[in-house]
Amino acid sequence: MSKNVIYRGPVEHDPRAISMPCAAPTLPGIFVTSDGSELTAAANAKLAEMLLVGNNDYAGQSVDTEHQTGDVATAYTLTPGQQYAARVAAGTYAHGAALTVTAGQMAAAVAGDVVVAWFADDQAGVALSANDLADVTIANAFVKA
Repeated sequence: MSKNVIYRGPVEHDPRAISMPCAAPTLPGIFVTSDGSELTAAANAKLAEMLLVGNNDYAGQSVDTEHQTGDVATAYTLTPGQQYAARVAAGTYAHGAALTVTAGQMAAAVAGDVVVAWFADDQAGVALSANDLADVTIANAFVKA
């Protein structure tokens, strides 16, 4: 599915977001944390602390254009039920698959992982490469695989 924005819906609600400089080059669709002064790729799945970097589409930035170190990026506060286009680790994903965060990307959740999102692309058995974008629906932070 073609993606030109990171926030996918619901369209009735604007997502909450912050704007902050990136600590390192960061692609839109990467999960990050904030220390109050900059955004850094999220190492693991702690939904309460994570944000998702968006593209500055109002300034003509595509989802494939990296924010450079020091660039101010928009980062979304994650709310259960909202849909986003997020970067994934290489793998094959099925609709409804449980996902966690590893090194800023979505990856298949295994037993004991915190489930951050569900794979929401309509296709079944989609083979994706590292850093591909996929539609995901944010889950409840307390769900375990």
